[in-house]
Amino acid sequence: MYGGAAPNPLVALAQIIAQLKDAAGHILIPHFYDRVAAPSDAELKAWKALPFDEEHYRETEVGSTVLTARLDSRFWNAPGRGPRWTYTGLREGSRARGRRL
Repeated sequence: MYGGAAPNPLVALAQIIAQLKDAAGHILIPHFYDRVAAPSDAELKAWKALPFDEEHYRETEVGSTVLTARLDSRFWNAPGRGPRWTYTGLREGSRARGRRL
């Protein structure tokens, strides 16, 4: 009805969300990592001993041309280790009758 004359809250939210991580996957929320313990030497040694082919994982499991998680350590300090910020969906509604996204 208003054809973009009013700000779209979903666009504003998407712009905010896009600024929460940098291009390397580092979470930019202040103090997000403050209480995160570094992996122990034993953890690092165990993870390095795991058989893992990052390219195979990217191609066959993820099905992507790139991996977007932090690549500053082998397989992001192991799956499930450390804090993550993941988006699982975004939905906009309307109070008006008719078609919705």
